[in-house]
Amino acid sequence: MLDYSDVREQLGTGRSHLLLGNGFSIGCDPVFRYDSLYETAVGKGLSDKAQAVFQRLGTSNFEGVMRLLGDARWVAELYTEQEGTLEEIEDDIEVVKRTLVQAVATNHLEHTGKVSDGKKSAAYEFIEPFHNVFTTNYDLLAYWVIMSQDPPRFQDGFREVNRAGFIGDRLV
Repeated sequence: MLDYSDVREQLGTGRSHLLLGNGFSIGCDPVFRYDSLYETAVGKGLSDKAQAVFQRLGTSNFEGVMRLLGDARWVAELYTEQEGTLEEIEDDIEVVKRTLVQAVATNHLEHTGKVSDGKKSAAYEFIEPFHNVFTTNYDLLAYWVIMSQDPPRFQDGFREVNRAGFIGDRLV
């Protein structure tokens, strides 16, 4: 198995790209583990039937459950004419989405100051060599790490950079 420095060495000096997953956020704080988000979602009103789907799959992976419920809706449309079945499945898909958003919002760190400078620095050193950074995460941690640099190496699309490369009076 390669460690991070081996991977960086094999990538060489060309353009490289990084896709961050949930492990990046878990490295900052365990509140972002799926199990933690699931428990919070239950407290935020995850329906009993949706919980049963999580249990049947033996997972706390929200995307997997939403995918299965979406497939179930398709099968129900194909085979079922019973009144209310499709609406109930659709309602549970929305409950899973809503409670996931609420769980992330509840578990999310209050502000960037809640992440230690050491963790931000270590995370930035990890992502800094890459030309593009993409994330599948629901939280703001990667954004906070990137924007904690002065000036930030990556742009977020919310700041206007003029033709000379300045945001206000700062060269970026």
